[in-house]
Order: sequence, then C-alpha cells, then structure tokens
Amino acid sequence: MAGTWKKLILYLIIASAMTSVACTGTCHAASRCVKCHEKLFNTKISEHTVHRPFMEQRCDVCHEQKLPQQAAQETTTWKMSGELNKGTNLIPLSALWQNYEIVVRLQDMSGLYRIDKKLIFDRLEGLKTTKYMSQNEILNPQVNDVHRDIFISASLTWDTPCPSRCEIHYGTDGSPDEILYETTYSIHHHIEIQGLKKGREYHAFIRAEGINHETTESQQVSFNTKKETVASSHPSKGGKPAGNSGLTINKAALVKIGSKPFLMLDLNRNALVRLGLNNSTHISHDVSDTVTSARAWHPKLLSLYEAGYLNCKKCHKNSDRDSHPVNIRLLPEMNPPKDFVTAMGKVTCVSCHDPHGSQYAFSLRRNNTALCQGCHKATQYAANKYQVPN
Repeated sequence: MAGTWKKLILYLIIASAMTSVACTGTCHAASRCVKCHEKLFNTKISEHTVHRPFMEQRCDVCHEQKLPQQAAQETTTWKMSGELNKGTNLIPLSALWQNYEIVVRLQDMSGLYRIDKKLIFDRLEGLKTTKYMSQNEILNPQVNDVHRDIFISASLTWDTPCPSRCEIHYGTDGSPDEILYETTYSIHHHIEIQGLKKGREYHAFIRAEGINHETTESQQVSFNTKKETVASSHPSKGGKPAGNSGLTINKAALVKIGSKPFLMLDLNRNALVRLGLNNSTHISHDVSDTVTSARAWHPKLLSLYEAGYLNCKKCHKNSDRDSHPVNIRLLPEMNPPKDFVTAMGKVTCVSCHDPHGSQYAFSLRRNNTALCQGCHKATQYAANKYQVPN
C-alpha cells in the first residue's frame, strides 16, 4: 500500500510539472477565456471525462486564438466561409468592401494544404467586366461513377454557360424529394451524393440559378446502385489527397458581372475558403459589422470545421480508422439534437464528442445507443432505411 501511495504522489508531481511547462505563455492568455466563460468552465471541469487541454486552460490547442499582443497586431476581420468546387468559382462580394484589401484563406479538404492570398478591391468601377452567356442551361449532366467507401456514393457532374448556384433533387421510385445545395457560383459543377442504398434505382434532376436569379432545370438522369466500385481514398482520411502534390490557385481575380463585384477563384481541387478584410487598408468608409473591442479575440478563433475536425487530427492521428465517419454530410431525413453540432452541414468529431468534457466515457455527448439514436432513429433502423456497409 505504501508503494502505491508513493507512485501516486510521484505521478502528481510529474503531472504538475508538465502542466506548468505546457501552460507557459498560453495559460495566462486562456485565463481571459475563463473570465467570460466561467460558468462553462466550472461546469465542465467537474465532469467524468475532461479534455486535457481544457482542464489545463490551454484553449489555444484547439481554438488557436492569439495572445493579446498578437491579436492587437492583426487587422483581418473574417466575413464569410464556405466550400469551393474544383475549377472556376465566383463568390459575390459586397460593394462596401471597396478600398479594402481582401484576404483569402484556402484549405484543401484533407487539411494538409493551405494558401493565403491578398487582393486589393480598389474601386468597383475599376474592375474588369466579365461577360457570360445570358441564356443559361444545364449541359452534359451525368453520373460519373457509383462507388463505396464508408457509404455508397454517386458523383454527378455538369456545366452551365453562366455561373450558377445549383441544387440536386434526387430520390428513388421517380420521386426526387431529397436536395443537396452548392454554396458558390460555378461553371463546372460536381456534387457527390452520399448515403445511398444498395440495389436501388435513383432519379435526379438539377436546378440552376444564375447570377441574375434566372433559373433553369435539367431533364432527369437515372442511375442504380446494383454495382459499385471501391473508392481508393476518402476526404475524411488523414492521408495525402489523390492527384498532384497540393492545392493550387490557377487564377484569382476581382471581376465585375453587370454591376456586381465577384471574386473569381480557379482551383485544382475542392477547398474550404474564408474571406476577410484587412482593416488597415480601409480608406473611405466603415463596415457595419466590424467586431467591437469587447469581442476582439473571437475573429482570431478557428472556424468550427477547423477546430472541430482538422485540429483534432493533429493529436488523434488514427481516429478515422475505428470511429464513426467524419467530414460527411448528414442525410436529409436526419434531424439531430441541437447539441450535436455540425460544420457546414457535415459531421465532425465534435458532433459526437464534447470537446470540453462530459459525464460519459470518451467525452461522448450521450451514452451508448442514446448517442446513435440522436441521428439514427430506432424506427428508421427497423424499416432498414439506412444502408449499412458490409
């Protein structure tokens, strides 16, 4: 018994020393977090399982917020985030952003590659006018392949002569009642439909909305899931993406279509994007949603997708192998509880795990089947609504 106590005391001494070393230079910064979020901290710190960085008040491990002196030196106010397709993308800009330097931050879907780029939005009148065909249509809609990785998925591609935001309506038995949406204007389009059921006939059509809000629809295309190939890679895995060595911007420019400003980005692969303004370049007017000094740190925090998925993989390197799939979209019929957070409609690590602490093992948000049934309702399992991979 005496030996056990000695080991315990030695462990506590070592743990205390490691905590003091790890917190040097960061804990005093995180203590500011605790001042505002004291109720959350006091509640979570007493839970059954507590995330170690949270316990040590090292909020920067996941959120990567800057120290006060660093935050004071940074001038970027982030305005929006979203997903971009491979090829040409057009992102609408506000006319109020004139006379600002626009900061573009791109990250590929694997989280391995990042590009920062800056462009000066001088004056709307000075932007190059880009013209596209006024008559919009949907060209060459086709299903490229049906494949199985974690789920059965189908890849659809099509083109539009006019930059368009599109939605895919799809379903079985001739009733396309489920919908997927694009978030930016593109000419070359690609959407992957996930969570399909084996041995079914599917029907889909595309609805496109142009920059001037004109709409057009395609004829129905059909495909089946009786045969599928095995995918060689999946965006949720931590390995290198297939193809070339990284993320590349083929073209970046500020353009004008009609009287509206756009950021044109041509990429070699799908990517996440964040747009911000460099306030130090501001010349003539103010922006209404500039963050106030009382919340000056929050623009420096990572997005939910970055903090709740990409940053998790830095420490939990092999978690994708044995866990629920992440970086995939929820099926349309799923309606998870509000505390099952998603990022851009996708499941992340923090959808199931509370990143601060929980009364359950592994910091899960619910226990056992209650967690699964937050999304996968028992009645839907009974009706074999979800296709489970073999």
